[in-house]
Amino acid sequence: MKKPIKSLVTSVEDGRILRTQRSREAIINAAYQFMEVEGTSPTAQVVADAAGVTIRTLFRHFPEMDLLYRELHRLTYEHYAKEYQKGDRTGPLDDRVLSAVKTFTAAYSSQRNVFLVAKSMMRNSVFLRENYSRVQRDLSKRLLEWIPELNDLPDEIHDGVDGLLSFEFWHRLQVIQGVSKKRSISIINRLVLSFLAEKI
Repeated sequence: MKKPIKSLVTSVEDGRILRTQRSREAIINAAYQFMEVEGTSPTAQVVADAAGVTIRTLFRHFPEMDLLYRELHRLTYEHYAKEYQKGDRTGPLDDRVLSAVKTFTAAYSSQRNVFLVAKSMMRNSVFLRENYSRVQRDLSKRLLEWIPELNDLPDEIHDGVDGLLSFEFWHRLQVIQGVSKKRSISIINRLVLSFLAEKI
């Protein structure tokens, strides 16, 4: 008669583990929905309500919101990193620059909400501040795949090209000023080439 009791205890424990996993996933998915799809930065209470859990349960899983942000980053990074693997990196400089501009701006378009939400929450999040800086450094290194000539130019030239190919500059043109996608690409491409022409 002991075996059924042991089996029952194991079953109860397995059920608790499953519920814990489900509530954790529900919290992450709810936060992801707000950030990625709706482009908003909700409070912990709003996330808990959307996930169907109590605020106490949310903080049991994520004692600090930065821990939740880390999970969201893990969830999205793999997908978005692939965006920057696109584009032709061969041929004349003009062709490579245009390819880089198209690749980066297309990635920004698909990641717009992620960038905006992350930037809006950076003031209160050590992880988001540090991670945003890491992302910028990574993009700067990736740019060298298209324009290796930057390695032989002064740092100010590389910094300037980084600025022209930044999310912030793209967002200013296409979203704030309402410039079309095609014209935004043309403007950024022309500015980058003009900047490089001074030194190459």
